[in-house]
Amino acid sequence: MRVLFYYRGIENLGVGYLMSMLRHHGHEIDLIFDPGLDDNLFLKAPQLAWLNRHEALLERAVAFRPDLIAMGSLTNLWPFCSKMAEKLKQRIGAPIIVGGHHAQAIPDYILEKPHVDMVCIGEGETALLELVRRMERGEDCTTIPTIWVKKKRRRPSHRDGELENDLDQFPFPEKQLWWEYGCFKDNLEIFTGRGCPFKCTFCNIHYQREIFKGRATSSASGRSRT
Repeated sequence: MRVLFYYRGIENLGVGYLMSMLRHHGHEIDLIFDPGLDDNLFLKAPQLAWLNRHEALLERAVAFRPDLIAMGSLTNLWPFCSKMAEKLKQRIGAPIIVGGHHAQAIPDYILEKPHVDMVCIGEGETALLELVRRMERGEDCTTIPTIWVKKKRRRPSHRDGELENDLDQFPFPEKQLWWEYGCFKDNLEIFTGRGCPFKCTFCNIHYQREIFKGRATSSASGRSRT
């Protein structure tokens, strides 16, 4: 299967893990990355708009001929992600799945968009791999834990999407595709574990504790990788 990823802003380790997971299992991946230097809804610098290469990204996407398009988004970046999803749907027509904190918080809102077919409401490595496998075999994709499909929405329960405690089962996140876009000139992200011990109400960790409450290991427990 050929899976195209999209992200805007800076390198995202979550997307990196998803890409490496699929590549590790023999699938082809590519990335279209939009730095969005001119606007992130918090800071606006219209004088940098000339750096945008949206048409070139779309041409690369079309040339890749993806079977699935996977998009990640924070809340402040969703307007840009949504516009790109619309353009990708028009040009390619492949199914589009959206993940990340924004989709996890309000999946119904994301699925209302006509150009979005699925959302992932939990950790994505195992779920996305299973989705790609089922698509490849032409099997039903509506029963995969943590994935909501537009035609058959399922409310999350304590049985959906158990968390993987052994992070050594995941390959290290993809770096090469980010490097090709110049992401490491002044910034390199490395995580040694997942989760956070705090409960700040202004942060996504607050609602994640509710979503994952009762699981074998909370996403906020600080799982580590050796």
